[in-house]
Amino acid sequence: MANKDTQRTSAESYRDDRKARLAQSAKKSQKKSEKSKAAAKIVKMVVTIVLAVVVAGGIVWKVLDDTAAIKKNTTVFSLGDDIRVSEVEFTYYYSQYLNNIYSYAQQYAMYGMNIGIDPTKSPDEQNYGTDADGKEMLLSDYLKNETISALQTYKILYAEAIKAGYKLTDDEQKSIDDQVEELRNTAAENKYSLNAYLKASYGKGINEKFLRKQLEMQNIVSRYQSDTSKKLTDSYSAADIKAVYDKDHSAYNAVDARTLSFAVETLTAKDGETSEQLAARQKAAAAKVKSEAEAALKACTSEKAFLEQAKKKNSSTENYDAESATALNEAAKSTITSYVSEDAAKWAFDSARKAGDVKLFEVGSNGNVSSYVILYINKGSYAPMASNVRHILISFTDNASSSSEATDEQKKAAKASADKIYKEWQSGAKTEDSFAALAKEKSKDTGSAADGGLISGIAFAIKLCVVQDFTSLSISSNSFVVCAVAASVAAIGFATIFNMPPRLLIVVACGAIISVGVRNFLMLEYDCSQATASLAGAVIVSLLFLKAVHIVHAPSHVLTIPSVIPLIPGVFMYRLLFSIINLENVDNMNYHHVLNNGVNTTLILLAIAVGVAIPNIFFRNYINKLKEDKLMFLVRTKSKRA
Repeated sequence: MANKDTQRTSAESYRDDRKARLAQSAKKSQKKSEKSKAAAKIVKMVVTIVLAVVVAGGIVWKVLDDTAAIKKNTTVFSLGDDIRVSEVEFTYYYSQYLNNIYSYAQQYAMYGMNIGIDPTKSPDEQNYGTDADGKEMLLSDYLKNETISALQTYKILYAEAIKAGYKLTDDEQKSIDDQVEELRNTAAENKYSLNAYLKASYGKGINEKFLRKQLEMQNIVSRYQSDTSKKLTDSYSAADIKAVYDKDHSAYNAVDARTLSFAVETLTAKDGETSEQLAARQKAAAAKVKSEAEAALKACTSEKAFLEQAKKKNSSTENYDAESATALNEAAKSTITSYVSEDAAKWAFDSARKAGDVKLFEVGSNGNVSSYVILYINKGSYAPMASNVRHILISFTDNASSSSEATDEQKKAAKASADKIYKEWQSGAKTEDSFAALAKEKSKDTGSAADGGLISGIAFAIKLCVVQDFTSLSISSNSFVVCAVAASVAAIGFATIFNMPPRLLIVVACGAIISVGVRNFLMLEYDCSQATASLAGAVIVSLLFLKAVHIVHAPSHVLTIPSVIPLIPGVFMYRLLFSIINLENVDNMNYHHVLNNGVNTTLILLAIAVGVAIPNIFFRNYINKLKEDKLMFLVRTKSKRA
């Protein structure tokens, strides 16, 4: 009996020890589990924070990149304390000069002429001209210098004009509006937006707002220059100008001429050849070229014969055009000196010169002849200053623009009419005003009749080059109201389909207006991409409705989804679907449009989805945590009171 009691006691002791060990093990496991959960929570929090920072940083970087905010605030150079030129402004004018000079190179190449520029190469890969020290400089350096010079002129003159009280006139504002609309229509014809058009042409940061500012500056500067020039001109009499002109006619006159060059090849020494032998061979080569030039000179008895000699000499050159290749139109004395020689310039501008005169000149320095140039005078000297004239156009037919051949009777009638008008002017006051009055009444030139037949002299002009295609939605700066109305209608329509209570329709309409307004504002004012702008619009609306749920007593997603429906890129989706349906008709030139439409559609839809989800993922958890903390606080407070 005693043994049984002893055994029972031992068994009980074993069980008690085992329970104690299990309890201790469970306690350790619990502590370990709690530590693991705490570590996992910390890791989750760190990962969430890192992801949030990465996403936020990416969004910030994308916004800064799309809006060119850094470039807009980066100063390339300053003029005093008040005038600065940003990187965006510099890029805009640099691109204009680059496009223009490449365009000229392509035009000259069509006529077989090379101006020393290859449009297929980068400006950093080719030389153009020399610097102040006579060293060759890159085309990019030349363009930079031209850009800086132009911006200095524009900025200084614009500042002076503003100080003088200059503002845009109604006509100038209309001209700017017309230019902008012309560009907008060009883009719209290809289903592109103006901002994307400018961005593709000149780079990021160039939008409609920027363009209008530059056109405003150019218009004001142009008028300021014109007014200043007129004041200066009016300060000198015709007698003063004539006195200066009479001192040296050649300094202000110009000639029309033609040149034909015969280059002397610079020979190199052959193996075993002495310097004397090389010199003799070089002299013989120069003599041969001179003989060819002299023979051509004898044959140049007329302009027609001159052009034939030019064609004969350059017969091996493909697409050679003698008319344009040999022409020196309205050449100043300095131009003749540069193209030929100083002796040729003196000869060309001699008072005895007349059309048809021709002479051979040697070109070279230090006694070494590099070429022989035949200079043919096509037209005598004349003042190169552009003049304003008035004319009266007498048409052979009632339609001045008609291209049909006029009959002899029509020509005689037109001549008689012109003689009659001239006699009428001669019999009157014979002044410019009386001629202008006749021009308004009699002239068939619709372009100048209203101005009294006035034809103005040559003026400086800047043209925009055609840019490559791109894809974007067309949203104009004056369409905010239209887009707001359209967005509200779309949101209400979508909400109605899913039987949303009528009291909430006005709420989703306001949400749609906010989302679309944010998107359009970022795209137009800050040049953001549509995907980035749509993301911002969706995020803002989603955050607003997270706080509004307790006011309108409706789930946030019920309000958010209809509000972001207008952000969906329906145009892109339509274009993509249409392109897929007609895929067999898509060529290589349009393939990138199909790809762009697909990529843009995907990115925008993803941006909208992320924009709606972010507040619900991050902020909702934060709000729920706040609610739980508040509830636990109330529970603890009540427990203490009890």
